[in-house]
Amino acid sequence: MKQYLVFVFTLLAIVGCGNRTPKQVVEESPYGDWEICDYKNDFDEPTGEKFVRQIIRGDFSNSATASSPLRVIVFFNHSYNSYSDKHSVDGYMRFDEYCDGTEDFHIWYDASPAKRGTKIVDRPNHKAYHYEERRGFQEVEDKTWHYWPDILRASPSTYEFTVKGDYQDEYRFTINTEKLELALKDAGILENVVPE
Repeated sequence: MKQYLVFVFTLLAIVGCGNRTPKQVVEESPYGDWEICDYKNDFDEPTGEKFVRQIIRGDFSNSATASSPLRVIVFFNHSYNSYSDKHSVDGYMRFDEYCDGTEDFHIWYDASPAKRGTKIVDRPNHKAYHYEERRGFQEVEDKTWHYWPDILRASPSTYEFTVKGDYQDEYRFTINTEKLELALKDAGILENVVPE
């Protein structure tokens, strides 16, 4: 019995010591799911110009597969149109089917070259936007037209995207825009942008 108790106490001491190691504290980003990145030159040095991005997991389907893994990288950057002398926030999305590091599809700020059936749903705010080629997204209720970067910046929310591509491709993912404006501000992207 004595040996049994020594064994139990030794086991408890070993297990107890294992729990005394300090836990790593994971610091939450001040930008939530967004990150600020540097553009780099040919020598892999930061240029001083920044962009904001979010890497998202979703799924895609087409005539050959259903609900396969998808990685979407959403980019926001500063844009300047010299003809109109207008500064704005521009957007771009890259779609990586099977998460293999290959860009298989992309959309610009106006969602081209997406196809009919592409939509954005903002469930928390009860809004839906349907895509029309060369025009952007029309809000269902008030019939106003928007580009997707402007929709995402309008109010912090969780936006559900369905993007239609060629060959029956359909991409589904969700973007959380909480803290997007703070990331854009801290990246210097909003410095010259004048609200309309």
